[in-house]
Amino acid sequence: MVQENELYKVEKADYRVSYYVTDPDVFKDADEAVADKNVQRTDADFINVSSDQIWFSAYKRHSSVEFTTDHVPIKELADHFGLEFSGRRELQA
Repeated sequence: MVQENELYKVEKADYRVSYYVTDPDVFKDADEAVADKNVQRTDADFINVSSDQIWFSAYKRHSSVEFTTDHVPIKELADHFGLEFSGRRELQA
């Protein structure tokens, strides 16, 4: 869809990713109230898909600070799950 419509990316609201202030393993033995303080509150959480990559992004709540995950090649995900991915196709002018 991204490639066929000559888009940079498609994004969809998605709140499945948690962003942490510090390494979550530091709080693995803490009670829930303390561990919750390690989770960064966010707004505008999205899953982003370009023609060949996927990543998540969000903004720190009440700020303009953006968080993003690493961009993962779609081909790599397809291979991991045993799916066929043909890669980029040349667009017709």
